[in-house]
Amino acid sequence: PYTVSTKALKVSDGVATAVELKGLLQPGALRALELQIPINTFTSDKDGLTKQMSKALKADKHPVITFTLTGYTVEPADGGATIKPTGTLTVAGVERPVDIVLTVKEQAGALHVRGSRDLLMTDFGIKPPTMFMGMLKTHDKVTINVELQLALAATASN
Repeated sequence: PYTVSTKALKVSDGVATAVELKGLLQPGALRALELQIPINTFTSDKDGLTKQMSKALKADKHPVITFTLTGYTVEPADGGATIKPTGTLTVAGVERPVDIVLTVKEQAGALHVRGSRDLLMTDFGIKPPTMFMGMLKTHDKVTINVELQLALAATASN
């Protein structure tokens, strides 16, 4: 499996109209969001696979995977909400519309967000990488797991 360092994620243009964190669970509270994932942060426990995946993702020309939010719905759920964001996912220079279902629960003054979505590499023009003259193959299907802990940042006082 591949993992991405959370220190490498870049979120830009995240703007909420509500001051309280719980306000983000209201429809329309989040006006814009762009999530950037640098491909050079992908790692694998198998030697060589990280390099092959980077090559397959065309990281030399497109070093960042980007998700840009286009809209979302919020439905109340037990102890939180179900959020269904839609947006544009750009991988290897190819843009595709994508959606995901996220469960959000409030825990210790923060929001815990979880979700999962299957994607096909071939939908983005990516040939699943192989090694050892085809003896080792990867599947076309990739499962993206999302797990975030959102909390208000401490503010400096004057």
